[in-house]
Amino acid sequence: MSEEIIKVLDNLGEKFGIAIDWTSQNVMPYIQELMNRYRSYFITSCAIWLILELVLLVISIVVFRGGVKQKKEDKYWSWYEEGFFRMLFLIISTIILIIALPITIQLLLKGIYMPEFIFINAIGGIKWNIQN
Repeated sequence: MSEEIIKVLDNLGEKFGIAIDWTSQNVMPYIQELMNRYRSYFITSCAIWLILELVLLVISIVVFRGGVKQKKEDKYWSWYEEGFFRMLFLIISTIILIIALPITIQLLLKGIYMPEFIFINAIGGIKWNIQN
């Protein structure tokens, strides 16, 4: 296990007033199992979000193609009817996809190739509200 993770866990133990005996036979396997489970959760979560974003992309393409097809058939197509809502949907979904897809892909790659990084960030993101 990385020295950085041990330092983070030691710091956590200090905040709780717990001393962790790293020589114990039970501590290291448990920490490794916990990291593996969290990594699996993180990767699965990112994959689900990626799938939902790709579904939104497919829906946007279908809606756009339907609008173009309807525009070709009806020369007097009004934006005040369903065309306005179609374009509004396309604009909003495009903005969401431009922002969300790269972030989701980056997080998924971090979860696959740098699991220690996501574990340290998860522990570091915990807000401590311990009253003395």
